[in-house]
Amino acid sequence: PGSLTEHLSQYCDRGLTLQLLGEQWQSPLADDVENLPMDPKQRCFIREIHLACAQQPLIYGRSLFPRATYAHCRGQLDRLGQRPMGEWLFSDPHIYRQFTQIGRIGRRSRLYERALSGLPHRPDM
Repeated sequence: PGSLTEHLSQYCDRGLTLQLLGEQWQSPLADDVENLPMDPKQRCFIREIHLACAQQPLIYGRSLFPRATYAHCRGQLDRLGQRPMGEWLFSDPHIYRQFTQIGRIGRRSRLYERALSGLPHRPDM
C-alpha cells in the first residue's frame, strides 16, 4: 500500500515534483467509462498531473471524482494545488480509493494528447 508518489520518491534522488495540468468539471472520456464504473452523461471533477523526476515527466495522472465524492471532499481537493493527492488520501483514515487503473496509453486514445500536453518534446515510442 501507499501512494505512487511515495514509491517513486524513493528512486528519484533529485526530487519528485508535481505539475498540475488542470482541474475542471468535464464529462468522462470513452476511455474513462470503459475502465471505470461511471455514467458517461454525468460530469465529474477531473484532476490531471505529471509527476516528474529532475524535471523529466515520468507519470501522467488523471483522477476522476463523481459529484457526490467531490461535494464531500471539496475543501481538501481545492487546497491541493501542486501537492500530490496521495499526501491527503493516505493520511486520512476515512478516505479510501476504490479504483486505480494503470496502463499504457495508446496513440489513438484521446488521453494520449492530454498526457503529452505541456511536455517540451514528444517521447519516442
